[in-house]
Amino acid sequence: MKRAINLDEHLGIMVKQVKKVAEMLWNKGWAEANAGNLSIDITENFIFSDKKKDIPKTDIMLRQEGYTNLGNRIFLITGSGCRFRDIAEHPESGMCIVLISQDGSAYGISEAYGFNKDIRPTSELSTHLLLHDYFRKTGLKDKVVIHTHPTELVALSQIKRLWNEKLLNSKLHGMLPEVKVLIPKGAGLVDYALPGSEKLAESTLEKAIKSHKVIIWQKHGCLAVSDTPFGAFDIIDILNKGAQVLLACLNAGETPEGLNETELMELKQAFNLPY
Repeated sequence: MKRAINLDEHLGIMVKQVKKVAEMLWNKGWAEANAGNLSIDITENFIFSDKKKDIPKTDIMLRQEGYTNLGNRIFLITGSGCRFRDIAEHPESGMCIVLISQDGSAYGISEAYGFNKDIRPTSELSTHLLLHDYFRKTGLKDKVVIHTHPTELVALSQIKRLWNEKLLNSKLHGMLPEVKVLIPKGAGLVDYALPGSEKLAESTLEKAIKSHKVIIWQKHGCLAVSDTPFGAFDIIDILNKGAQVLLACLNAGETPEGLNETELMELKQAFNLPY
């Protein structure tokens, strides 16, 4: 008799957050069909059983350079072609447990807890692993990467006159105080690149290195990093609220006033913001 799946035995709160975030992304319309992807470093929260099938062979090759800081790390990653609306109900139906080889050059997929070994990780795997490799290398606490398609942020990225990092962040920071408080550095902007490409992954890493916790992919969507799924979701949610307010004003034929420099400085001082 197949044993019941009980991810909470080892992953606890993290998996509950994944299910809730998947539900919220779908309900907001940011995860149409199989859009979007998510990864979590679960190495410290996961224990393989003694069953041979649970500890996979790491024989699926990664990019030539490998990921030298991810040796023997374990990730929970959404599968290619899988849907967040399904993951909200049953994570094992659309995610896979990935074990990276000791030298970071390959990976294997585990059948632990009833996960399907035939599910392959998201096509954006390069971006996810590059970021996790950077987190490990630098000692950052970030463990979660979420990519999704917030409607208003995608729309703003289509407006050529606003596609300038300094200008767009100034506009978004001015829409409501929480954008400045929760995302003081603002968003990094990455010019359009083929989804799933190494170019997109490398360009995203460049923005992460510059301390951006959220990155807008032109004509595509955005990506956020944090130490929990809720943390990454919140960053995207508040940034998109800024985009909603900006577009609402523009759609009304008005140029929004925005918070002025004095008001922004007051926020910086009151909340001890680094930027």
